[in-house]
Amino acid sequence: MNTIEFMRDMASRALRLSRNTLDLHTSRELRIMGEELKAKSDECARERCASAANPEPSPENS
Repeated sequence: MNTIEFMRDMASRALRLSRNTLDLHTSRELRIMGEELKAKSDECARERCASAANPEPSPENS
């Protein structure tokens, strides 16, 4: 499992726990954590796609 998949899995777990937690403070914290992890995994995926589409020339090929 790569980092992006791991963060998405953790986001999903946190969001699922937030929906099933009766304590409102804990539920809110888990929801925020899940949303942050999801946003970060999406950012990492975009960066990975961008770097794959536009690879920087290596110094060896100059």
